[in-house]
Amino acid sequence: HGLPDFMKSSQGRHYISQKPLGSLYRRAVTFDLNYEYVSEKSNNPKSLYLLPGREKYYKVARICYSRYLSKIIRLKVCFGIKSDAEALLGRALSWHPNIHDFGKAGKAVEHEVRSALLEVRDGFLRICQNLRAEKELVASAFYEIAYIDSSARSFS
Repeated sequence: HGLPDFMKSSQGRHYISQKPLGSLYRRAVTFDLNYEYVSEKSNNPKSLYLLPGREKYYKVARICYSRYLSKIIRLKVCFGIKSDAEALLGRALSWHPNIHDFGKAGKAVEHEVRSALLEVRDGFLRICQNLRAEKELVASAFYEIAYIDSSARSFS
């Protein structure tokens, strides 16, 4: 087989690693960042995504986000997950005492988080379709509610 792709050299064979390090390596290699643009906007990152006119979609964005939050919070409580990162990754440092099959529990958490995310995405698309809204404005409202609105910063 040779070396994994993240260790390849100019000579010799390599294979594409399916492990986390290989995946991380491929993401890093394809990561293209315009450093000048980011540093110019870094003083006010909000300006990148907050578009004028988004305000009319706050209500629906808050409803979708609160549904998402309640599912994630319920998931954390049911499985004894302590942090947002653990919930999103489906990998808890400690599980609820009644859980014995951690692998099965992790897959269940991953499935539920993916389901919650898909529900938000489907809600976003329905809003755009039903209200004949501009996707950029709806996305901007969703962004503000999920990442900036102080009342909804965390899952907990």
